Amino acid sequence: MLDKFPALTELGQLRVSDGRPHETALVLGSFRRRSNGDWDFVVGGKGYSGGLEELLRDFGVEVD
Repeated sequence: MLDKFPALTELGQLRVSDGRPHETALVLGSFRRRSNGDWDFVVGGKGYSGGLEELLRDFGVEVD
């Protein structure tokens, strides 16, 4: 499939390991919209020991 997009190149890497066994949810990065309308993927990791509930609360989502 990449032959259809020869200009594609790797922009970054985030190494993920099982070295943090108490974290049960993980955010690997985020998409950011640039001023010209294009999108970028920003690599960055954050783990949550409280699972998806903690992750959602971190983003302002109310969980019952």
